[in-house]
Amino acid sequence: MELLLDTVKWSAVVGAAALVLTALKPALDRRYSARWRYWVWLVMAALLLLAPVQWEKLAPRTAAVLPAAEPPVVVGVPQLSISREEGLVLRRSGSAPSVPAETVRRVDLDSVLPRVWLAGGAAWGLWRLLGTALFLRRARRWSRSPSQDTVRICAGLCRELGIKRPPVLRISSAAGSPLLAGLLRPQLLLPGEDWGERELGFILRHELTHYKRRDLWYKLVLLGAASLHWFNPLVHLLVREAEADLELTCDDLVMAGAEPADRRAYSETLLASLRRQKGLLSRSSLSTHFYGGAGVMRERFRNILGVRGRRWGAAALALTLTATLAAACTFGLRQDPPETGAPADTSAPTDAGGPEIPEEERWARGIMERDAERLSREQGAEVTGQTLDYLTAQGSWTVDGTAYSAWRLGYRLELAGGEPVVREGWGILGQEPGGDSGGMWHEGEARPWAVETAGYTWEEYVVCYSYGMQLSDAEGWPYRTEEFVSAYLDGHNTWAADPQNAALEYLSREFGLTAQGGVSTLYAFENGTSLLLETVCEDQPVRLLAHQERVEGSEAPIWQIRSVQWSGDALLYTDRAELGQGVTGRIELYGRRPSTGGSWGISRILWTPSGGGPQELSVLEAAALIHPAWDTSEPSAYTDSWTPDGGLILEDVNFDGYLDLGLQAAVTAYNLPYYYWTYNPDTGGFDFAFWLLGPMTVDGENRQLICETHSGPEYYTEYYTYDHTGQLYLARRDTQDLSLNSGPVYSESFDHPANDWRGGSYAALTADELAAFADYFNAPERNGLLRFPYAQENFQDLADYLPILFYDHSGSFADMTEAEGAILGPMELDGRKLTTDYMADYLFDSYLLVREEAEGVIAQAGEDLGRYLPEYDAYYSQRGDTELQTYAFDSGLRFSDGSVTLWYTADIWNKADGELTIQWDQSMCVNLSSLEDGWYVIRNSVNE
Repeated sequence: MELLLDTVKWSAVVGAAALVLTALKPALDRRYSARWRYWVWLVMAALLLLAPVQWEKLAPRTAAVLPAAEPPVVVGVPQLSISREEGLVLRRSGSAPSVPAETVRRVDLDSVLPRVWLAGGAAWGLWRLLGTALFLRRARRWSRSPSQDTVRICAGLCRELGIKRPPVLRISSAAGSPLLAGLLRPQLLLPGEDWGERELGFILRHELTHYKRRDLWYKLVLLGAASLHWFNPLVHLLVREAEADLELTCDDLVMAGAEPADRRAYSETLLASLRRQKGLLSRSSLSTHFYGGAGVMRERFRNILGVRGRRWGAAALALTLTATLAAACTFGLRQDPPETGAPADTSAPTDAGGPEIPEEERWARGIMERDAERLSREQGAEVTGQTLDYLTAQGSWTVDGTAYSAWRLGYRLELAGGEPVVREGWGILGQEPGGDSGGMWHEGEARPWAVETAGYTWEEYVVCYSYGMQLSDAEGWPYRTEEFVSAYLDGHNTWAADPQNAALEYLSREFGLTAQGGVSTLYAFENGTSLLLETVCEDQPVRLLAHQERVEGSEAPIWQIRSVQWSGDALLYTDRAELGQGVTGRIELYGRRPSTGGSWGISRILWTPSGGGPQELSVLEAAALIHPAWDTSEPSAYTDSWTPDGGLILEDVNFDGYLDLGLQAAVTAYNLPYYYWTYNPDTGGFDFAFWLLGPMTVDGENRQLICETHSGPEYYTEYYTYDHTGQLYLARRDTQDLSLNSGPVYSESFDHPANDWRGGSYAALTADELAAFADYFNAPERNGLLRFPYAQENFQDLADYLPILFYDHSGSFADMTEAEGAILGPMELDGRKLTTDYMADYLFDSYLLVREEAEGVIAQAGEDLGRYLPEYDAYYSQRGDTELQTYAFDSGLRFSDGSVTLWYTADIWNKADGELTIQWDQSMCVNLSSLEDGWYVIRNSVNE
């Protein structure tokens, strides 16, 4: 009860202060900016969260003689009693009842009121968190990747704001306004990309400012205060005002130093977002919104376009907090102690400890050791120590005699001369009966998505993992539509009340199959609401995960099939085909049936010509030809489509008078990829020919294949044709950027096939294009890129050439402080200061090295870069004459995949026998790929 009384006291005091502050807000806004209130609300919310803490019990108890002081104001809390004679009575402390004590039945406020308070707070907080979780699940589920232009703008703003780990950027129509959401895995959600570049820059800068300030954690503090003090409307007033000032201060940071024209443009962007808003914002308490409601928007307009030069308000901040704390110390609540009662048990819980886990610890340390080996091998990092921070069991289950357990794992790897590498994640350890162990490990996730998002238990996930079963995030079958539930309550669809009958009905309705020998239970889960079932259909084993769901209005729950696993391949589709010129035969497609909510997969095609023997076409062989890195050790590869015929196409794609065969390769939002096999009249069979992105149109008159695709706002029309040898290649690509109000069409032409399975092609660079590349690499900041050999697969070798690469870079030498100068002493030559951040960013832009790879290369170079000062994380050195070369490119090719190859002659540094030597007038070939507004190096080698 004392906790509740302390909470009520702080709630009243802080709530009253919030009311006064809100009333004075119009007058204070003329003198002070909103920045001081931003911090006042945060401190007040923190005080509300700490209200139940009894600080006097935490302080050390010491004997001291204190002078007499005025006692604080104390309000007695009345007692509630119920009797037959008096009914319901409230009495002040110390007053006696007018009836005998034995006739009075008392309601114990000590237990009732705290329970009501805690239940109300939990309900309020859970309601808000559940709304946020449901909103984020919907927004993430229907999200897609942004266009390259949006990524480019966002990346530039992150660099400008100093954000090293930006939030994930996604496009989701479920987001009514641009917003930032997700405490542990922040995501920046945009409802679309139909803004101009300037508007998009304002929007992204605003949300990234929220991200940089960690405003989502600010809102979590507000949510906690509102949940703890749900009964006090003044606390909810505080939260509303704090959220408004959150946006005002963010606007101030975005518009700091901006010109009036920029402020007007920013306000117009806010106004446009008000028109676009779709009404979903109230579902997400833990998010920031570019649009914040009409009332808040009016206040933001006044703030952006209003009086400049208002004060910070430090004095107002200190005065407000001092007055609030003084009031809290003066005012108090007291409850008279009960007449009888036992003292509360204040003993601390004991730690019973846990069993030794040698096998699990060996598994965890094996993960650490493999990670350390990878860092050493790929980044050249020296791992000096390994620390297992925690290893926490999530549960253990035995399946078919094999023990499986799920674990949360966290560890650190100490690196020589660098920050430690911290890893967190989860894994499953499978221990065979004989004692051999093995498992999997997922880094960077608190738990698998099936447990995190789709609502499965750890047991369901682990057991299904042990059978190699993929779980689905689909709702389950049958769908609990209003029509289905109504019929079920009326006595229909009674098969849904039994898991085996639900499985049989599912197989019959979805696949037209009948189970052989009934349905058996393979595994019964501890929750009592899930079963793993097994049966056989057409000699093909199938496992089904059935889950029980309650139906309002019925005591009998329904059983849904949430996931399905088919073992082996089955005949999915067959039909007679006439290919032309009298060639006929039968096509049979074999593959896997879909799991719940999944797609059909074709693994092989059987072509049987009339009067001839069958020919088998393998999807795995086609995938291995297209992707040389494909893992051919797998027994098969599968296409993806929504229909059992695999999206089959029969068209003459090489204009020889015979129909050819195409299968949809994957299910995508757009740009459907297709595999094509062309008919060979000499053998009477099919040969794999190429793959293209569709939808595709066959233009027989002009003997060309036309594909229409798009990436973000850029739409492409590609024209493929055949050269004299029969090689398919891309002859022309028309590009139109629809983000520029139906912008102009830009055409590229190619005249030589690149002899790849995508119909790739190339064209020679013009003299103007070669001159533009020369200007690009003759710039001092990029001149070093062509001074030494390089291969992307051996990026670790860059460590040997970093001093050559950065030789003509000054870095941030001009910004050196006096303290740095005092440490380094005078420099006689041109100085250079290269921070790790500067070099890592440069290595990403120039070689596409991620941060860890770049830091590993830098650490490996070490003192070759100069003297290192850890307090500034920078390398210092001097240089004499410049190493700049003047490049001129002899020739070059532009490929249809966007890459470029250039030939040139230059002086090249090469490392042999541990020494760097220069080789004069070397004929070189460099391969480049585009990255935003520049190019990164894939390979630079001596032209043999």
